[in-house]
Amino acid sequence: MQSDNSLIAILSPATYFVGAIGYVAGIKDVLFLFHLSLLVEELIFLFGIYLLAGCLFARKSTVFIVSLTALCGSFLMVQFLLNFHIYSMLPIMIYLLIKAFRTCSYRHIALSMLVFIISLFGNPPYFAPIPALAMLVVFVALFISSFKDLRGFLRPSKTDIIATVFFFSTFIVVAALYYWFISNAMNHTHGIYIGRDPVTLKTDLSTFLKYANDSAFEKFKGLVWPSKFFFDDLTLHVGFVTLLFALFGLVTARRAISLSFVAVMVVFGLLSLGGKTPVAE
Repeated sequence: MQSDNSLIAILSPATYFVGAIGYVAGIKDVLFLFHLSLLVEELIFLFGIYLLAGCLFARKSTVFIVSLTALCGSFLMVQFLLNFHIYSMLPIMIYLLIKAFRTCSYRHIALSMLVFIISLFGNPPYFAPIPALAMLVVFVALFISSFKDLRGFLRPSKTDIIATVFFFSTFIVVAALYYWFISNAMNHTHGIYIGRDPVTLKTDLSTFLKYANDSAFEKFKGLVWPSKFFFDDLTLHVGFVTLLFALFGLVTARRAISLSFVAVMVVFGLLSLGGKTPVAE
């Protein structure tokens, strides 16, 4: 049996928002509210993609096409764990980091940290390293590519300092709340999981990396040719044309920001090799 906290921990920010609407409106159909929360998460994702595309592309038509493509090309699984809230706020976080380095503002970094910790609610704790690693890689890549223009960070304005203190303080409070949740969420009367310690429920890194698919390079064929990946309704397929345009964009863009996206692609590509990744050695 699971504790009450484990049931609370699977509630995402969108479910809290929709739950409040359902309470005020007197809606008792929980399944309808759940589907509505998925729609809210899609809108959050779309808003983030719009902001991110807006700071990367000058033409509004390009921003529109990129936003529409990202939304329509994303996989939606109607399940309380594996759905949009895994990465719905990631575009907003990346946008805030780019904004921080372009304007040399600490408040955007603190705000990205706050959005990150909020995005973890509703996800299993072991999902947290995925967006955290992506943000770290983007941050390092932006820092390296913008190193010559970082003098502005040495002269923060009063507004920037006040906003940074507020956002960072809020981040600390929310992070403490999240830590309390995940520390108590797995209080089971009895728990048996394959590959996990029966007492602590911990698993080793090798089991974690190999859990979904351990076919190493073989799985990447699914990017071009549709094939089953782990679950029957999951696939890695994005299509040859999409990959071709992505490669063309990375090669021809010749902008410092492209370094961060290439770095994220390389890091996660290595980690997705399962037992063959250098991390597992």
